Amino acid sequence: SSGVLSSGRPSAPVFSSSGVASSVRSSAPVFSSSGVPSSAYSAPAASSSGVPSSARSSAPVFSSSGVASSAYSAPAASSSGVPSSGRSSAPVFSSSGVPSSGRSSVPVFSSSGVPSSVRSSAPVFSSSGVPSSAYSAPVASSSGVPSSGRSSAPVFSSSGVPSSAYS
Repeated sequence: SSGVLSSGRPSAPVFSSSGVASSVRSSAPVFSSSGVPSSAYSAPAASSSGVPSSARSSAPVFSSSGVASSAYSAPAASSSGVPSSGRSSAPVFSSSGVPSSGRSSVPVFSSSGVPSSVRSSAPVFSSSGVPSSAYSAPVASSSGVPSSGRSSAPVFSSSGVPSSAYS
């Protein structure tokens, strides 16, 4: 509506209200309201005030105020974090954390923690902790500094600094 350029290559709707550039490569809707660039490769990407929001393969990316939100076959959401990235079939959510990344079939949630990352089939939740990571294991920590578990467990951290689990 007011962006400098909005381009789409094959079967992808591109929406830009105030962003500079919004581009898409393959079958992915891209939404940017005030971000500078929003690009996707076969993935929907949404950015309201972040600078870039990009996705590579079948992944929705959402950034409302983060600088960069990118995903590779994974949905990523960032409202105020700097980068939010996901690599394979993993949703990543960050509301105020700096980076939130997920690698394989893992949802990652961070509301105010700096990084929240996951490697394999494990949901990670962090509301105010700095990092929350899991390797297919649930771990719950509400105010402790580290909470770690080693077998098939989700990781939850509300105010602890790190919460990690490995397998």
